[in-house]
Amino acid sequence: MNITLPTIALLASTLVACSDDSVERDFEQPSNDPVRPSAESNLGKVDRTPPAPLPMPAAQAPSAVLVATTAGDLWLLNPVTGALIDLETSTAIDLFASPQTPSQVLVTGWSEDGGGALLEYDVAATGLTLKGEEPLYFEDTRLLYGPTPTAALGVNEGTTLFVGSEGRSVFGIGSFLVQRDDPDLDFFLLEHARKDPRILHLRWDAGLREVSRTPTSTPLLSCPPRLVRDAPEPLIASIHESALYVSTPAGTARSHLENAAAPDACVEDALWLGDTDDIAVVTGPDIRIHLVSMVGAHDGESLVMPGNLWHDPRPHRRLAYDPSRSQLWIALSEQLEVRRRTPDGHLEREDTFEEGCDAESVTLVW
Repeated sequence: MNITLPTIALLASTLVACSDDSVERDFEQPSNDPVRPSAESNLGKVDRTPPAPLPMPAAQAPSAVLVATTAGDLWLLNPVTGALIDLETSTAIDLFASPQTPSQVLVTGWSEDGGGALLEYDVAATGLTLKGEEPLYFEDTRLLYGPTPTAALGVNEGTTLFVGSEGRSVFGIGSFLVQRDDPDLDFFLLEHARKDPRILHLRWDAGLREVSRTPTSTPLLSCPPRLVRDAPEPLIASIHESALYVSTPAGTARSHLENAAAPDACVEDALWLGDTDDIAVVTGPDIRIHLVSMVGAHDGESLVMPGNLWHDPRPHRRLAYDPSRSQLWIALSEQLEVRRRTPDGHLEREDTFEEGCDAESVTLVW
């Protein structure tokens, strides 16, 4: 089958090794080297000025929820009742869907004979239909954007960003932020490092080019921080001395939540909740779900969940938010949790939709 996406090919390049504690820093600097911020961090000095909001369309209701299980299978769920619509045996790693491409889902998976695959599915009331498949050189691929252009991170010993047939080797990436402003498509990639991780800003405008490579200003953290997905500007979520901080790359704290987690907790995913000024964060290994207000509209909360969630240095799509129903879908490996955000800033538990439905990643289908 010929997939209706740009052909994806990996350009030959040397990958950079990445570990939980540090990232190899031997790379070619751009000609316009950024000025490194001062060693003193602003973390803890809270600035409640919210980021400039993006124009928000009217809340659109998703048509389905797609989950990738720990085994790689695909579960298609009803977004209202949580009932199982379809089950597809697969080797899924990551999922991508967007309101701009209704009834369409991209999935990356591994191949039993090596390498990986990019799969395109149509979604209908009756279930999933495979439209096409393209081979990938990477066994582990994380989707950033799609379908045109299709952008992904290929992860082996390092991370390579590729868009269509263009690619480049970059440092080990722990999280990403994608912003679309036609005709430009901007990618902000955060290095997986415990102190002063750098943000790589790349732009796709008929070609992939580097805009900047800038150090952040953060203290030495017990676990690397993450970018907040879907935020209107680059924001970083981190745990410092048991407090959860959301800060700018310069280190200015925009919001924080005291006694949110253990001092050695790791941020596993962070998501801007589109119709609010809130950010949802998942931390582990003792699983906690946090709700943080960026404007001090409520006190925020941290919910303790059963089980453990071990740290994955690679980007993970553990959160998805349905603004039409104020519902937060949370993939916690051994369980799929659904919470409703209340007007006063709490996350109330919805009924468990599918008992036994484990979930490594989740996305909404529009």
